[in-house]
Amino acid sequence: MIGVVKFYTYILYLHGRGKNLNKKVAAIDMFINKGMTCKEIAEELHVTVQEINKLLNLTKEYKDYCLRKKSKTEKIKNDILNLYFIEKLKIKAIADINNVSAAYVSKIIKLDSRYEQEKHRRKVVNKDKHERQKRIFNMKKRKKTLIEDNIIFSNLAALQVQNAKAMSTKRKINGDTMIKINLQHYRYNKYKKRLEYDGAAGILPMGISKLRYDKKY
Repeated sequence: MIGVVKFYTYILYLHGRGKNLNKKVAAIDMFINKGMTCKEIAEELHVTVQEINKLLNLTKEYKDYCLRKKSKTEKIKNDILNLYFIEKLKIKAIADINNVSAAYVSKIIKLDSRYEQEKHRRKVVNKDKHERQKRIFNMKKRKKTLIEDNIIFSNLAALQVQNAKAMSTKRKINGDTMIKINLQHYRYNKYKKRLEYDGAAGILPMGISKLRYDKKY
């Protein structure tokens, strides 16, 4: 009777071991090949997350995966440090190159002993760059203002000359000029080939003729 009990106990042990083996294989496949998390695997196999972690830690495949992941992570970290401290790239550019977040890049570089010195250097460089751009902007602005002022002064000078000519007492307006100014009050007589004042504007001032011959107006 005792032998039978031991036999069934051994059978149950083997059965349980087989179940664990199947779970282990399934967990490895889900984690490595399907990219599922431990929580997702635990829900799929109806076990706890702790049990999945325990199963995975006992497998060579999982250990190899962790080593590869660690190696890849170290490579990314080294690339980040090289791009930031040697190549002098910005955090956003480094994140895009390595397909990681800017927060992750910031976290990695802050752990390096060179960070504070590099941070100060970049601050000084950016300040100098800003001041240089500001000087260039102000210089262009002054140049533009000077050009606009010159145009205004030139126009004012031309207007002043015109006004001076118009107001000059030395300049006399002759009869022909007055006729041209008041041409709407003259009619051309094609038979006599002359301009004739129509009288609509009243009496003409002295010196302005009512008739004008052989003129093209």
